[in-house]
Amino acid sequence: MPRHRPPSRALVVAGLVLLALGACSHEGASPEPEPPPPFALAAAEASRHLDQPAIALRFTRALAAEQDFEACVRVEAEGLGRIAASPLLDPIGQALVVPWLEGGREYRIELCPELKAVDGERLGRAVTTRAVAGTPPPVLAFASAGSVLPAHADAGLPLRSFGVAAVDVDFFRVRPSHLPALLVAGPRPGTREAHELKELLPALELAYSGRFDLPQTAEGPVVARAAGGQDRRAPPRRASSSPRCVRPAASRTAAR
Repeated sequence: MPRHRPPSRALVVAGLVLLALGACSHEGASPEPEPPPPFALAAAEASRHLDQPAIALRFTRALAAEQDFEACVRVEAEGLGRIAASPLLDPIGQALVVPWLEGGREYRIELCPELKAVDGERLGRAVTTRAVAGTPPPVLAFASAGSVLPAHADAGLPLRSFGVAAVDVDFFRVRPSHLPALLVAGPRPGTREAHELKELLPALELAYSGRFDLPQTAEGPVVARAAGGQDRRAPPRRASSSPRCVRPAASRTAAR
């Protein structure tokens, strides 16, 4: 009766080598990439464009740039009906920004089924969403580079404002003894286009410091005239204290 001979050492070693090679090849194989998410609207949220109210429509994938966004995006507001909208593709390409809206107002936005991603996939159905436009930051500035305030006039100082309920304004006048030298120092005799407050402080004295209420609107910055303010000189301050000429009042965020 023949005996069962154990496998030779060479065969055992060869089998172990094959198993090791198979394990290495399996471990080194890269996993298959996950498929991209379906093309869809991910979010509609408040945004800004050039510091003005806007709405951003964010998608799961980048959009194709060569398509008519105005035809595919319909924007409506209660009481206004459909409004003219010119959606802009953001630099990354994965969001549409609807600019020039009214801050704080809610809008209804409808996307057409033909809106497509960069790989050609389309939404496939109309999508409707609602979002509130962002609000612009507070604005406070002079409405021009310079203004002449005639004596005995009450027209007021033109200011450009938004989101600021009240403002403190300091008015200075040139001391009579410094006026000739100030005029001669201009670009041409009798004129001067711009002044730096700190440079002029020795020649100035505080004439009036007032607080003025400003109109509030939701559309954006407006030009108002600060007139009839409450005199806040108590006691009068010296010009050498380096005051700020125009500043929002402490209660600027309160409704007045």
